[in-house]
This record gives sequence, C-alpha cells and structure tokens, in this order.
Amino acid sequence: MEGAFCTTRNQLTDRSSLTREQWPRFARFIAVQLLRTPRALQLMRDELDAERIVYAPDTPQRVMLGLIRRWMLRIARMRGIIAHNETDFALLTCDNPAVTWKKRSAGFQCGGDQRDPDLVVSCPLTPDLAFVAYQTPESLKAVLAERHDIDPPLEPFNVHIDVGTLPSQEVKRLNLICLANAHRYVYASCNNERLQRFLTGNVFGKPAPLRRRDLRPVGDPVV
Repeated sequence: MEGAFCTTRNQLTDRSSLTREQWPRFARFIAVQLLRTPRALQLMRDELDAERIVYAPDTPQRVMLGLIRRWMLRIARMRGIIAHNETDFALLTCDNPAVTWKKRSAGFQCGGDQRDPDLVVSCPLTPDLAFVAYQTPESLKAVLAERHDIDPPLEPFNVHIDVGTLPSQEVKRLNLICLANAHRYVYASCNNERLQRFLTGNVFGKPAPLRRRDLRPVGDPVV
C-alpha cells in the first residue's frame, strides 16, 4: 500500500492527474493514515470507556480494520483537492498526519464528525503538497445510509478531484491543525527563520494542548 502511495505521490508532485483506478487506492491510504494513529486508537478507547463497554486490549485495532473500508469509501466520494504549496512556508506533518476537522471562521475545530456537512479531511503529503477533501452531497448521503452491522457496498460513484494552490493563510491553518492533532511528534524536513518563528509561537515552551474527550494533555509536541 505504501509503495503504491509513493508512486502516486511522485506523480502528484509532477502535477500529473490521478486515474479513476488510482483515486480509491489513494483514498484508502489516507483512510489508513487517519485511523492507525495513537490519537485515533485512543479516541476509540475513550468512546468505549464512555459507553462502559468491556473490551479486549486489541479491540481498537480490530475496529480500525473495519473502519478503514468505510472511511476509504467516504473519502473517495468527497471532493478531493491536490493542493500545491507555492509559498516559502513549508507544510508540517506529525505522528497523526491525517485529521478530520471543520472551519470555524478564521480558525478550525479538530475531530469533525463524518456526518457533518462541513467535514474536511486533510493530510500533508510533502512540504509542498497536501491532500484536502470536502464533504459532497454524495459522500454525506452515503455515510448517512451506512449501517453498522453490515459492510458498505462498493457501488459506482462520481469522482471529484481538483488541483489547486494553497495561500499562505491556508498553509498556516493546516500547520496549526497538524500541531493540534499531534500525539508526540511534529516533523519538518526543512528549517528556516519563518518556520522557527511559527514553532516558537506555537510549540516551543508551550504546554501540550488539551485533547478532545481528555482532561489532561497527551504528549508534548516537539520537533
């Protein structure tokens, strides 16, 4: 799966288009990045604990495997944007690279629900390239029709893929989302004065952020 992703990523970096066959495979890679992270697995444990459900230690991992197919189909039906970063402000990534969120005026709210019409899924691919997907009527209809007791069928769907560029403000928003969603590590493949200022203002010397459904900081993002 990761080998196929690397080939696709290089193709996207060269600004080549994805084929209809590549799009679901790419969506599956993003779904795996969204679900196999410490943050996602901990959220599953939190939800099971909140429902007072007794579960085996590997239950979150088994749930994850079932959710990958569901999220792949959701993302594949969303309006995907391959967003090129042409600013001098590199995109950051972290140990939880993919995240669901929604816009809140100039800010954002991490952890958007899959049934939210304003849901966004994003994942940095390189310092100069990001994937962002927005809810469509088709993707929203599919998730609202899902039943938890059966696997969703793989039915024909329209493909929505656009290519665009990221303005500086959106690069900053995606980097702040990355920081908010990090578990323990934030990664940067380059270092310059602008990035140092950004990290100094948002990471260095700051307490770990409070997490959704969590009363204490989890992890301490570092570079």
